[in-house]
Amino acid sequence: GVVLFLSLACNGSVCLLASGTPGGLVEQLDAVLAQTASVTWWSWDAIGVVGAWTLAQMVLYVGLPGPVVEGVVLRDKTRLRYPMNGHLAFWLSLAAVIHLLPLLGGNLSWIYDNYLQLATASMGLSLALSAVSYLSSFAPGCLLADGGDSGNPIYDFFIGRPLNPRVGLLDLKACCELRPGLIGWVVLNLGCAAKQLQTTGAVSAPMVAINAFQMLYVWDALYNEQATTPKLHARK
Repeated sequence: GVVLFLSLACNGSVCLLASGTPGGLVEQLDAVLAQTASVTWWSWDAIGVVGAWTLAQMVLYVGLPGPVVEGVVLRDKTRLRYPMNGHLAFWLSLAAVIHLLPLLGGNLSWIYDNYLQLATASMGLSLALSAVSYLSSFAPGCLLADGGDSGNPIYDFFIGRPLNPRVGLLDLKACCELRPGLIGWVVLNLGCAAKQLQTTGAVSAPMVAINAFQMLYVWDALYNEQATTPKLHARK
């Protein structure tokens, strides 16, 4: 909700934060509310892009080579295995976006132009994955998270009922924690830079700084992926 509001509250036609007087603030707020009736909230293209991006990250999670670690001992005395190939997935994803997108006739500025639709599609996908995770917790023998079996279905849905929701080798929590969102964050920033270059003919120093420092943050998280996942033990 915050993402959608900020996108509507400050854009090319209106900026609520730029209003300097109470009267101007009311006028700007009315303009923001007026946009909600005419804005395109979703598109099939955005849904396809978000779905394909998430699926690609899941495939990379399962299929790329890299160290494999084991998690803590669970209540049933087993350990789950986790591939630590996020750093490789990071570079392969960026290389694919930068080099393959032009070959497919795409442009990174499309991300900026369809930001609102991409946000809506992402929220829809998150809701769908949460529903799948919640429903999977009712399978016989599924381990439940501490506090996730309160008996209140609304609370349990949002807190997370299954301990480790998985589809085969794909661990939904481990994959979605760092891969689609964080790497996608870098791609979104690149889309903003591409749009600025397309519009003004140059990329500003603040835009370069945002891309560089936030990319460093994401790279660090994925390079040190094993450190960000607590209580894992290397498997030789």
